[in-house]
Amino acid sequence: KSPYLYRISHGQKKLTIYWSGEEKQKKDGRYQLVYRYKGDQNPGQEDPSNIIALLPPETTSFEDTPPKKGYYTYVVSSVSKTNHESLGSHPITINYRKRKPRKKKIKS
Repeated sequence: KSPYLYRISHGQKKLTIYWSGEEKQKKDGRYQLVYRYKGDQNPGQEDPSNIIALLPPETTSFEDTPPKKGYYTYVVSSVSKTNHESLGSHPITINYRKRKPRKKKIKS
């Protein structure tokens, strides 16, 4: 079964991707793959050049800093101990833009 990608949060200079999976995936899995695609497309899992992370099976989040501003689509899949990759999660697209830190006002 595919991991469930449920949120991407946008920080000052990075994105954090969150997903969940079944306990069976965590116990029987070998690793998880995070894919990043430029734009709002999801061309599939055939091209390994879109893989940006290979993570332990119990992992449920990943921080990414895209190379530049723009739209990016993320997909997560899991790989079993027998090297079978699941279908990808549903894709989530986000508009990434580097944010400048806010200056805190000092009250006098």
